[in-house]
Amino acid sequence: MIKKHTHILFPTPLWHLHNIELPNGITEWALELEKNETGVVVTNRLNGYHSPYKEMYDFPYNFDLQNHLKFLPRFSYGSWWININRKDQFNYDHTHPTSDLAVVWYINVLPNENQLLTFIDPNAHVRDKLLRATNYQTKNDVQPCVANGDILIFPSDVMHRVEPSSSNEPRISFACNLNLE
Repeated sequence: MIKKHTHILFPTPLWHLHNIELPNGITEWALELEKNETGVVVTNRLNGYHSPYKEMYDFPYNFDLQNHLKFLPRFSYGSWWININRKDQFNYDHTHPTSDLAVVWYINVLPNENQLLTFIDPNAHVRDKLLRATNYQTKNDVQPCVANGDILIFPSDVMHRVEPSSSNEPRISFACNLNLE
């Protein structure tokens, strides 16, 4: 008798760090940055704030972040930025080219908006017909539930987007790129 077994190939790591206490003053610092520095347009839409790209030595909470990332292989920092979205603002589908890992640190997650980052399943497009014909789910987009202080770390080539905000309150995240050594 022939036996059949299906293997799932090539998983993608997503590290989700929970229960991290945010440093004192980080929310106010981010809002002050938005107030005093003109944002840039990258993936942000409808006037969502994206701070200019900066070097890690300019990030006042650098040592806090470093302590949380000690478990990773040796890396160097790329640039960092702050995203602030209010009502209807979002970030469209994108990747982070020329880096190995992307980091998102959630500073202000709004009530009822804890699934705001969507990782897009690359197979949904390129293997749709095959997956449907073999009765596999054809769309496996992932939306981790996050809270204030949570950190997500993922390969920078994974397509992702930030969902539109449903509130006028600022939804704030810090993001940076890492390069493995």
